[in-house]
Amino acid sequence: MLSFILRRLGTMALTMLCLTMVVFFLINLDPNLKKLAISQTEMHTSAEQLESWLVNHGYRQNFFSRYGQWLGIVPKQPVTDPATGKPARRFSFCNDPVEPTFSGVL
Repeated sequence: MLSFILRRLGTMALTMLCLTMVVFFLINLDPNLKKLAISQTEMHTSAEQLESWLVNHGYRQNFFSRYGQWLGIVPKQPVTDPATGKPARRFSFCNDPVEPTFSGVL
């Protein structure tokens, strides 16, 4: 029974890893990064400005470091909620204190 549970947990972890990699790859599959950079900056920008925009936004990093940042494992900058600008709630991968969820119910 223990081996069955361990196999299930291993399969679940592998499935989640593959699924997140596929989603990340599809999101970043845009072959036209130049058009994206131009739409985020002014319409008439030089090649140096486009390259600096791509570097500043992390498009020139390798796949695994961008994937780790996308997952939230590799810290780069605090994740903020776009609507409020306040830090967003996130899962804890380090020794952050865990807040009780159902404290009012118990």
